[in-house]
Amino acid sequence: LLPLKSEALVFNYCYKPFPGLARAFENSVEVIGEDAVVWSHRATNEAYGFRGLVDKLSEEGEDGDSIIFRRAAEVARTLPEPFYMEVTTLTMHHPYAKSGVPDNFPAGFGDTLDPRDRNYLLRVNFFDRQLGAFLGALRESGLYERSLIVLASDHDLNPISVSEAMYSPDIPVMILNSPRTDVPDGRFRQIDLYPTI
Repeated sequence: LLPLKSEALVFNYCYKPFPGLARAFENSVEVIGEDAVVWSHRATNEAYGFRGLVDKLSEEGEDGDSIIFRRAAEVARTLPEPFYMEVTTLTMHHPYAKSGVPDNFPAGFGDTLDPRDRNYLLRVNFFDRQLGAFLGALRESGLYERSLIVLASDHDLNPISVSEAMYSPDIPVMILNSPRTDVPDGRFRQIDLYPTI
């Protein structure tokens, strides 16, 4: 089934029972900003084996990810351990025709960049700050040290959303608190994510 060549899995295959980490845990929840009808989240939530869904947190707006991460931290504090939680944010999704977040770069920074690239970097900066607040909330609740945290993109950049200099078909992946110390040096695509975790 994967990799699909020209369609999103959720359009034609969202009702299949997929293997997944959510199914492996008695306590699992998906936290998303948009309404669950978007991208067939309600169907995929069940197909992946989640036991819960929190949606409609933030459709748009400059503080979308702060709302999503704040609610995710609240939900995490209520879940019996062990649990699996998946959080889907919105700030980093293309297009980058406008930044959609506060411009806190120093005056003149990035003025020579392609506007799409500057907007992308503004969003990266905003997302990183919201992620930092989320990780801080996990530390305060004592969950951070007991959690394996995986940060990954749901797909690569759209090649028309940024300049050629900024584009890469690979996805960013970071794994925090892993007992493994080796670091893969190869390319990483979405299809690699599940078997890696």
